[in-house]
Parts: sequence; C-alpha cells; structure tokens
Amino acid sequence: MSGSILYWTQNYGSPDVQKKTMDDLVAAYKAESGVEVKYEIINWSDASTKWNLAFKTGDMPDVADLFWLQSRVVAGGGKWGPLNLDDEVKAGTFGDVNRFYPLAIEESKYEGSWYAIPWRFDTRILTYRTDIFTAAGLTPPTTTDEVIDVAKKLTTSDGNQYGVALASSGGSATSYHHLWMWLMQIWGVPMLTSDFKRAAFNTPEAREALQWAADLTNKYKVTPPNVVTPGFSSETEFMAGRVAMTFPQTATFPLTQREAAPQLDGKYAGALVPKAKVQAALGFSAPVVVFENTKNREAAIDWLRYFTSTEAQSKVCTAFLLANSSREVMADPFYQSNEWWKTIGEQAQYAQMTDMPTPAWNEISAYPGGPMYDMMNEVLSGGSVDEIITRYETKFNDILKKYD
Repeated sequence: MSGSILYWTQNYGSPDVQKKTMDDLVAAYKAESGVEVKYEIINWSDASTKWNLAFKTGDMPDVADLFWLQSRVVAGGGKWGPLNLDDEVKAGTFGDVNRFYPLAIEESKYEGSWYAIPWRFDTRILTYRTDIFTAAGLTPPTTTDEVIDVAKKLTTSDGNQYGVALASSGGSATSYHHLWMWLMQIWGVPMLTSDFKRAAFNTPEAREALQWAADLTNKYKVTPPNVVTPGFSSETEFMAGRVAMTFPQTATFPLTQREAAPQLDGKYAGALVPKAKVQAALGFSAPVVVFENTKNREAAIDWLRYFTSTEAQSKVCTAFLLANSSREVMADPFYQSNEWWKTIGEQAQYAQMTDMPTPAWNEISAYPGGPMYDMMNEVLSGGSVDEIITRYETKFNDILKKYD
C-alpha cells in the first residue's frame, strides 16, 4: 500500500493528550504500512453542522469517527455514505467481532449489514459519594423505589445537601433528553414503533416513569430545586458535595473529575443504575466508517483495521479516559483495577440502543430545542404528565411524518 488518507475525529479529553496519542498512532501505522494518515479533529460544538454539510455535498474524508450511523447511511444515498463492510467482516479483516458488546454490534449495522467497526463506548451508571454514603451507613439503591428512600435519608433540612440529582447529559445545564430515553428503557416503553415511523411512548408505563422523575424534585424534594435552571450542572453539584448521588452518569466523568476536582479522588464510586421494570442503561457506541467515495479504499480499510484493533484501542481509550466497545479492551488492567470502570464494563452488558435508525432522530433528540429535550424539562418543572405526553406525541409524529 501507499499514498495517504484523511481521518476525521471529534475532540476527546485534553487536546495535548489527544494530539500526542494520534501522532504516535499514525506514525506507528505509517512505519508498518507505508500509508500516511492525515487527521482532522472536529470540535463537538461544530460536529453536527460540519457533518450535515458534508452529507449534502459529498465532501468526505476517507475514514471517520462518526455518530448517528444509520441516519448517515440513508443520507449518503449510496454515493458518499458509509461503505458496506460485510465482505471484510466475513473475511476476518477486523478480527473476531464477537469481542464487542451486543449494543456496539447493533449500532455498527444498518438493516443487518455492517457499515462500521465500533471503538469508544458510553453507557451510564449511578455515581455516588462514598464519603457521604459511608458516613450515613447506606449503600447505593438498586431500584427506583429505593432511590426515594435513600435520597430522603441523604437530604438535609438546611438545603446544603440533597440525596440525588438526575444527571443532565454530560453535565450540560438542563440537557435532560438522555434522561428521557433512560426512563423509557427501564420502564420497558418503546420510544418509537417497530418501523421507526411514529411515536410509541404514550403508555401508562411512560406516565409512571416521568411522574417518578418529576416527584423527586416537586413532591419528595430530594433534588436541588433549580434542576431546570440554566447553569445548573449535576456534575458540579456532585463534585462539590451538595449532591450525594447522580445518574445516569456518563462514562466520561473521570476525565471531568480529574480536570475539575482532583481532590475527589477516592471519594466516589459507581454502581449499576437503578431499575424499574427492567435493568437497562443508555448506550452509545461510536462507529468508525470508511466512505464509499474514498479514493484509496485499500488503505482506508486497513487503517480502520489498525485503529480498531485491541492493541490500538487500549492505547487510545486509556489515554483519553474513555470506555471501549470491546470486552478485550475493557479487560485491560487500567479498567479492571478501578471499581468505577469495572462497573462501566458490567453496565455495558445491559446497554440499549438510544439513537434510533431514522433520519428524523437528529431533529427529535436535538439539544437544545428538540422535542425530547423540551418535553423532559417540562416534566421536571412539574407540568401535567398526562397533558405533556399527549402533546409531545403529536410533536414527535409531526417530525417523523416529514421523513416518510
């Protein structure tokens, strides 16, 4: 092989660490293959806009760390979308794909065919302050009923400490759209119909789930009262000791904690997220794809093989402080020697798909401004759950109908 390829990825962790890790990786790959990999790091704040434009114009890299794979296959229109990898997977080019978690495999496919190989993984766990729980003689709750009991015991009358804060996505103020998905999962409620064409969440179980979340703040008063106020961050409150536990907490929390609150080392731990009807967790597996219009297909596929190998992924994900889609990578001593990371690996077995395979999902789940986001904020603000569900069912369907 020879020549060069272009690889796009989003930014992860420290810019200096990401650049050094990628520089070392592409240098090692060039020494092995003779192919030069040029890479571009896209800020997450710009990623959706950049990718949406690329899928309109066909101005693609050769390989990329993508998101919303299924929607992108549709958007590529068989011209410049992700390349079908079935033949390569069957030939063993990427090794034993059974090393990946079930959700990672599901999210790497569209209509049963492989279009990506997964790398990083995000699932959500319960994170709790061990110093606070130990002082109170408590253990983390395992069910949603137990959450209420434990949170009451950990909430002080002076307003300086609350038992729980439901986690806003990635610590972003009031971005509770991921919470909505998790509530549907643990109460066994489908988000969309089986053909992904209409909303399916107008059920008694969904009402129970949303009311439970709202009651934590508005009835039991075991969460900070300003949970939907712009500027509120569940992570900040947790790290400051004003909240004893938070969930569903992202797998990127150790990076945030290391940079923002190093004094918290050894004072927190993880547990499986509480269950209601079923044990489930949000899951996101980042796919790496080769694009159909690459001009150096052989090298692009080989870089995908190299980048997603267990050896390369152990280096990348431990450096970036990210979980991985592969059980082999998660067996690395880096993860197994830390109870918080071990819990991430255990929770990954229960992770369910959250990005629905419809091009409408980008609009439905958009933060801010998407109906899922707005709906969850209205629920947590204490609005009528019955009225909110009925109204937002219509909003979801209005968007879905545009993509029929």
